[in-house]
Amino acid sequence: MADILGFAKKIVPWITAAASGNVPALVTMAAQTIGSITGKPITADADSIAQAIAGATPEQLAAIKQADNDFAVKMQTLGFENEEALEKIAADDRASARGREVQVRDYTPEIGFYLLVSTFAFFLHWLFKYPVPPDNKAIIYSAVGSLGTLLVGAANYFYGTTRQSAKKDDVIAQLPPIANGKKS
Repeated sequence: MADILGFAKKIVPWITAAASGNVPALVTMAAQTIGSITGKPITADADSIAQAIAGATPEQLAAIKQADNDFAVKMQTLGFENEEALEKIAADDRASARGREVQVRDYTPEIGFYLLVSTFAFFLHWLFKYPVPPDNKAIIYSAVGSLGTLLVGAANYFYGTTRQSAKKDDVIAQLPPIANGKKS
């Protein structure tokens, strides 16, 4: 999905920055802008917006590019100097969440993660043990797929970039200071 988001960012940097900025009003504005051009309702999340941009016709892409220019003017009137200012919102949000995690050291997210793993394992076991009624297959498979997506997101939070970033910070903190461009 990162490739599609990168593609969208090259074409429409302002709309993509708004879509990935973690501000619901801006994400909704971006989705509505793209949806009005493609003629399809777009879910207000960065991936759906990026997929809609990637699936647009050449004529729609031209209209989307023009909409991005109009969106840029609108965002600048709201006080955002450039698309990096919109992206900073998401970065600050992540930094705030990580800072909270370090400061509070609350076990609730971990307990929730293990409950999610247990629930997912239970449903997988249930799917293999009992037949799914044909009328309910779509609902059951959709629910299990959504549960799997939640599990992947939670696993990335606990074992992905957050933990790797903390390890990187520890390693950097242990490095000797650099003076005049040379290690001391």
